[in-house]
Amino acid sequence: MEQYILKSSDIIREMKQTIKVKRESSTKHREPEVAQVLRKKANSLYSSRKLTEALSLYTQSLRVSSENSEDANLAFGNRSAVNFHLKEFKLSLKDIDNVLESNTAPPALLKKLLLRKARCLDSIECDDQEVIQTCEEIERLSREQTIPTLSTSERELLDNLKSSGTATSQEDDITVYQTAHPSLPSASSVLEMKHSQTKGRYLQVL
Repeated sequence: MEQYILKSSDIIREMKQTIKVKRESSTKHREPEVAQVLRKKANSLYSSRKLTEALSLYTQSLRVSSENSEDANLAFGNRSAVNFHLKEFKLSLKDIDNVLESNTAPPALLKKLLLRKARCLDSIECDDQEVIQTCEEIERLSREQTIPTLSTSERELLDNLKSSGTATSQEDDITVYQTAHPSLPSASSVLEMKHSQTKGRYLQVL
């Protein structure tokens, strides 16, 4: 595991290198298992608010992820959350756009990234019309059921962004779901079926 860990002093340089190449595609050998291990470690670091360390591991996960894959989408998406919390809003937008341009993001991730995009645009004080258009696009996609239904707090966020250009405080977190469960197609692979005499069958998060 240590061979993939970067020094903190290298983080910004690595970020600049990775955003130069669209979707970070190259001829290097892809290792999805390594990408997932790195991303899980980064998720743990993010949860502990060790943001610079998490940023480094998400970047490394991207290097061994296949182009337009779920691994790449999750690493880009989660790295955008880290950059958002570091107030690197333009870098966050670049990561978000990488996922959006792939046209492979699942609905739940798409909604999360579009909401983050609206907040980033607001934070960098861009043209108000661009913020409003992004908010209206999110509302349209929700009406069309392209993305999950917006919660009350998400609707309030969009209303605030459209009316005053200022978003109320709202939690913005990473996405931690994995590939589909091999035995339960509608469930995540982070779940495991268990059985006990007292509980019967139940699902447990790994």
